[in-house]
Amino acid sequence: MALSDVVGHRKVISRLRRAIDSGRVSSSYMFYGEDGIGKRYTALNFAKALNCKNSKDGCSLERPCASCRKIDSESHPDLIFISPEKGLIKVEKIRALEDFLTLKPFEMGYKVVIIDKADAMNQEAANAFLKTLEEPPSKSVIILITSNPAVLPDTVHSRCVKIGFRPLSGKDCKIILEKMGRAQAEEASVRLSMGRPSVLLEGDIIKRRDMFIDSLKDMTMGKPPWKDREDMEEWLDLCLIFLRDLAVFKETKNKECLLNPDISEFISKASTNPTLRDIIDCYLRLLKVRRSLRFNLNKNITWNYIDSIIKGTIRGIS
Repeated sequence: MALSDVVGHRKVISRLRRAIDSGRVSSSYMFYGEDGIGKRYTALNFAKALNCKNSKDGCSLERPCASCRKIDSESHPDLIFISPEKGLIKVEKIRALEDFLTLKPFEMGYKVVIIDKADAMNQEAANAFLKTLEEPPSKSVIILITSNPAVLPDTVHSRCVKIGFRPLSGKDCKIILEKMGRAQAEEASVRLSMGRPSVLLEGDIIKRRDMFIDSLKDMTMGKPPWKDREDMEEWLDLCLIFLRDLAVFKETKNKECLLNPDISEFISKASTNPTLRDIIDCYLRLLKVRRSLRFNLNKNITWNYIDSIIKGTIRGIS
């Protein structure tokens, strides 16, 4: 179990294993990379490897030790998991973290703190957290998880060992689906996930892509097709993938290079009018919107803005 149970990310796992084997585990790490590629899962399995009573790398998948079972359920007394509430990590959670770290481990091993979406810390929380990073207690490990490391202050970066995660291969994504008891995914779905297995596990990505295409064909200045911020994020992610395919097809005319090969005819038609420069400019403007979603943008204003950008670039979509 533990680190050996993580699919892919071989360089990351090798690096974490060396740290454990050498006894040189850092007091703070920053796991960064795109959403949905396994950063959180790896952090939990690193916590298992640090605290497992059977071996340095954990125990068997069939017979996990009591410590690993507690970490799986996030009920281990030496593990605290922090995530945003309503898009923010507030200073109260960071202060609770400081109290947690002042205590010695209840069981043998390390006290582990995992902060998911660490870039959601508000300024007060980030300032309070910096004090913890400057004077970390012994036998403690703090793991920051972020898909937007540039938002975190340089002072936080300088005190963390930074470990980058890359999207998984299609083969690794399929292995994860099989481990989760899912039927083999279609090649189009795996391509569209762009190495993010969590996207495949959340349901039929092709169906969600088709709903995006329908909203793109029927864009008006009216009600946006989003319920919440997560919907906005996924819609924009799918739009960026679509624009990527437009640019690729514009240059290559090769549908095998597309992430959406099953809708190559629609992509071919949509790529007819805009220039490559138009498509790239549209992509960059929408990428900026995607990165700004952490500021809780107004849904209607954002939809109208996106509508104007897309209609100004890709005319006559139907």
